[in-house]
This record gives sequence, structure tokens and C-alpha cells, in this order.
Amino acid sequence: MKPILLILFFIVISLSVSANTAALTGIGFGTTEDEAKKEALADLASAVRVRVYSKYERQETAKNGGEISSDVSKFTRLISDVPLINPAVSYFRENGKIKAVAFLNNPESYANKLRDLSDKINALTDFQSNAGRDLIYRQLEAAAPLYDEYENYETVLTVLGFSDYAQPKISGYKARAMLLDMQSMPPSLEIAAEILIKPMREKSGIYVSAPRMQGSDNITPFAAFFKDILSAKLKASENKSSATYNMACSYTESGGDVIMSCSLLSGSTVAASSVVKVPGHLVTGSVKLPQGNDLATIINKYNNTASSSLRVSLKISADGDPSILNAGDSATLLVKANKEAYIYIVRYTGTSANLMPLMKNGAFILRINKNQADKWISVGQFKISNTPGTETLQVFALENEPNPPDIFPDYMIENTKPEKAADDFMHLFMKQSGEKNVSVLSYAVIGGKK
Repeated sequence: MKPILLILFFIVISLSVSANTAALTGIGFGTTEDEAKKEALADLASAVRVRVYSKYERQETAKNGGEISSDVSKFTRLISDVPLINPAVSYFRENGKIKAVAFLNNPESYANKLRDLSDKINALTDFQSNAGRDLIYRQLEAAAPLYDEYENYETVLTVLGFSDYAQPKISGYKARAMLLDMQSMPPSLEIAAEILIKPMREKSGIYVSAPRMQGSDNITPFAAFFKDILSAKLKASENKSSATYNMACSYTESGGDVIMSCSLLSGSTVAASSVVKVPGHLVTGSVKLPQGNDLATIINKYNNTASSSLRVSLKISADGDPSILNAGDSATLLVKANKEAYIYIVRYTGTSANLMPLMKNGAFILRINKNQADKWISVGQFKISNTPGTETLQVFALENEPNPPDIFPDYMIENTKPEKAADDFMHLFMKQSGEKNVSVLSYAVIGGKK
């Protein structure tokens, strides 16, 4: 009696699975069975999922005279990249061709695969209580391809209508959110370097130049230290003249952190670019930032405004992180002063310093009246430069209206070195009468949208 009950039990289970799952079928034709099978499997896969893959690339080249030219390429294709476990294939003759019919209805196989992947993911993401952020980041990075594989198999099982399967303790969505959080503020210089070289890993023959602080030609201890980290991770060339690519990086201080922007250059063409924020507490001890004639030091030494009741601030309104902007894009610039004031803004790039035209009339000096005090005022859009690197905006606020020649005399031309111009701007600013204040905003420019 017991054996009969056992057999009936399995029949009930089998019927239950069949009743709650859907079969998938794909059809293909060919002159050979192999050709027809490939077509049928492709048809079967497309019944599960079709991905639209669109790639956009822009390469920027500097011509004589500093003009930038862009070459754009774009293509789109459809991909059906789902895993098919032991599909059944039958062959028939139809209209003189071989017809293949692929059939898939084995949810148990996919459930077993998900259980195996879930166990592996859980083993990697079982963070110990004393695990540091660096270790957690590396464990999440190691688990990332397993999450991708898991989701591919899960897609098939979902289409088959099967829902009773193992799931990781930490979901793929949460794991990616944790990774993005750590990438926005890396837990170590090692990981900051890994984020920077990620889009460059496929290239070979790379020479790494020491990163330069914006407005400085000096190689600081921090730059030399970070160059060694980048070189080791890229297995970089030791000889610049024989290398195919040069990795050039610049960095600047922003709100106590460091923004590092890197470009992979082939001649004057940008092959790849990247940017990362390095938390200020990581740049300590033997790798501390320099104190000298670099742009950041010159600007920041004048920023002691404790004696003035006038306050001024800048912010950028843009899609995404306003401290990381795409080359050639446009962004809106806003300014706020706590009381009536006259303001003007200087923009420092890697090679120049210029007064920015404010509003549509192109005036360089803007009056903030009593009704506009303590409010964010748009001064219009500005175009991000086409050259990857770091840039700084410096806003000056004065109680009394200045004469334009007193803030930007004729001798200060566009090709004046940024650090020299910054010193001159500050010298002229400090000579102005009445209350005054200055504020700084830095951002990274990356090489266009991908």
C-alpha cells in the first residue's frame, strides 16, 4: 500500500509543476540539422528576452590652434543572451528544408542552478562584523558576475512561470547600490585607482604620467604615490616614448575631498576617460596634498572670510553628479548672496583663466538686489569645455560696484597661467573697498557621453 501512495504522491507533484509552468517553443529552418537547430534555439531564446544593445562613441582630437574635432559612431543590434539548459529538439521535413522545433519545459533544472548560484553569492556576501569597507567592496565586486548569471537564469524561470526558487540573502539591486555608494566615495586609494582604470583595462601599452594638481607643474608626493598604484594595476609601460597610450590625470580639492580626472590619450585623441572622488581622509601623511604655488593653494589661502558679513555661494544644476560633467555638455550656473552685492565669476581651466559672461547680455558683473538676497539666482547656462580634466569656478562678491578694468586689466589675457591669473585676481579683489567675499567650486570634466 505504501509504494502505491508514494507513486501517487509524485504524480500529484508532477501535475502540480506542469499546471503552474509554461512551455517555450522555438522553430528554425535550415539545409542541415545543425543549421536548423541553431535557428530554433535562437528563436527559443528570443521568446525569453531580447536586449537592444546600442553603442555610442565619440573621439575628440585637438587640431592646430587648439580647435577640437569630434568623430561620432553609433550602432545598434539585438541580442538574445539567455541560458538554455538541455532543450529538447525534434526535426521534420517541410517544403524541402529541415525544420527544427526546440522545446523547453524543465524548471527544476533552472531552480537547481539558481540554488547553486545563490549559495555561492551568499558565501561571498556573508560579511563578517569586523570586515572593513575595502574588503566588503572586493567581495561585492567578486559577486557581481554571479549576480548577472543568476539574473539570466532567473529570467528563464520567470517566463516558465515557476516562482519557488532560492534567492540570495542580499539582492542584486542592493548589492549594486552598495557598490555604487563605495565607488562614489572609495574606501581606499587602491579602490579609487581601480575605478579610474576600469574603462582602460582592455588597452595595452599604457604609460602612466604622474597626476598633476590643477594649475601646477610640480609632481607632489601624493601624485608620485598614486602614479605607482595606477602603474602597477595597469601593468603600465616604463617608457613613455614606446607606449601606445598615455594616461594623464589631474586633480583638485573640492569640499575637503579630491576630484581626480583621467584621460587615456593616443596622441591628442581621447580614447577613454574616468573620474573619481577621493575622500580627503585618505590623502594624509606622506601623500598629503601640496602647499605651494598650485592653483588650489593660491585660491584657498584667500578664502578666510570670518571678518566679513557678506557671504556668496555657487552651485551647478546638471543631470547627475554636478561635480562630474560631460565634455561639451551645457549646465546651469546659480549664485546666492546673503545680501545686496555685485558679483563676478572667474573660470579656471587647465591652461587659462577667464571672466565668465553672466546672463544673456554678456555682462561680466551682476547686481544682486535686496529682493534676490538669500535666493539662488540663475546666471544662465555655460558650455562645459571639450578637454577632459578638472576646472574651478571662483565667485567674487563686493559691497560696492567695481569698474571692470579694476578686476580684469588688459594684461590678463586668456593664455595667462591659471595660478598666475588667480594671484592677480585675488590681489585686485583685495584692493576693492567695502565688504567682500569669495567662494570656490570645482568639478571634473570627462570625455563626453558614452
